[in-house]
Amino acid sequence: MFHAKSIEDTFLFFNSSKEGLNENQILKSKKLYGENRLKKQKEKGIIGKIFEILLEPMMLILLISLLITLTTSIIEFVKTGKTDFMESIGIFFAIFLSTVITLFMESSSKKAFLALNKLYDNLSVLVRRKGVEILVKKEDLVCGDIVLLKTGDKIVADGRIIKAEGLEVDESSLTGESLSVIKNEKVVLDENIHLAERVNMAYSGTFVKNGSGEMIITAVGERGELGKITKELKIEKEQTPLNLKLNDLSKK
Repeated sequence: MFHAKSIEDTFLFFNSSKEGLNENQILKSKKLYGENRLKKQKEKGIIGKIFEILLEPMMLILLISLLITLTTSIIEFVKTGKTDFMESIGIFFAIFLSTVITLFMESSSKKAFLALNKLYDNLSVLVRRKGVEILVKKEDLVCGDIVLLKTGDKIVADGRIIKAEGLEVDESSLTGESLSVIKNEKVVLDENIHLAERVNMAYSGTFVKNGSGEMIITAVGERGELGKITKELKIEKEQTPLNLKLNDLSKK
């Protein structure tokens, strides 16, 4: 909505100015518009993860096979007093090995993700508050803050551009567009214009490729465009074409 507002109207909306916010305004903004954090998804326990793995179609086939071979081996043992459990042991070992490998891979991926996330959480941003330029942790940013942008900066909240000096932003992570976007603070755009064409806005998750500028934060955390996308994403694991074909074959 702020791409359709002038700079003056945006300042007025957040009761801010080019000098930035004071302590009372920061507290008020935090209560009204939230903090610059994304809620963490509730993680499944080890038992839940194992059940999820075992409910995969290919694993269900192995479990059914194990049940059948184990049952026939027990019946044979009861009737004859001797049998061979090697086939059952082999299937059980295959299930056990597959489960352990899957848990290990997921754990490794999670550790790598948390390590990257920790680096991102420690990011500090240059802002202007009460006329003074200071470094603030990204999670302490609030709507109405004035953020100073320069080449190489990662943008960590959505904002209306209020100053642009050769400012170019790489928005490929958000829009998929490979070319950087030249920003222009002077334009006021149509309300329904596509996100990729909002040259007077900057969004969380993007990077400053060239130039410098300033923006007033208009959305933080889950209220930002990146936060909305993250919230809407399904928690279910993405299936590759091979997995889909294997699952279809297993069901048949």
